[in-house]
Amino acid sequence: MLFLAETILAAAGFRRDQNRDTWVVPAVLRPVVTVDCGELGDCLMDALLQVHDVLEAWGCTYNNFAIRGGCLSIVGLTKA
Repeated sequence: MLFLAETILAAAGFRRDQNRDTWVVPAVLRPVVTVDCGELGDCLMDALLQVHDVLEAWGCTYNNFAIRGGCLSIVGLTKA
């Protein structure tokens, strides 16, 4: 998994279960997640697809995302 995808998931409150090689969803997701993409912006779409796969596996959704400067924001994370 791309470092940027891991950073986004960690910012949302997910934690990595190394034993099962999966992400564990928290009871409450942060409603807005913003991470600094820095020099990783070139792999942004791949990272977002990886994040989407994890969210979808846990039945989570988000309203939208925005890119401003070097920062990515994901808004409206919810768990179904």
